[in-house]
Amino acid sequence: MAMLDILLNAKENGLVDDEGIQNEVNTFMVEELIIQEINQVLGESNDQPTFHELQESKYLERVLEEDIVTRVGYVLPKDAIINIHIYDVHRDPEVVSRP
Repeated sequence: MAMLDILLNAKENGLVDDEGIQNEVNTFMVEELIIQEINQVLGESNDQPTFHELQESKYLERVLEEDIVTRVGYVLPKDAIINIHIYDVHRDPEVVSRP
């Protein structure tokens, strides 16, 4: 069964609405574009991407930045300096199940 058929079936059963279907289709399209970009940047290599190769992945970068803005709710100013306290994060029960 094709993805759209599954979504339409789910809609008939009240499991998803039109907005949910649109979000799933958008996610699928974004994933396909990211896969195409990665294949273009990495070529036939099965190695882990290098820092330089990741820098060439502009679409992936934009998607990740948008996701961060969506989840966090604000954009850091250019040249902002941030500190992540790894020690505290690793001991936060909301982040790590067994700190």
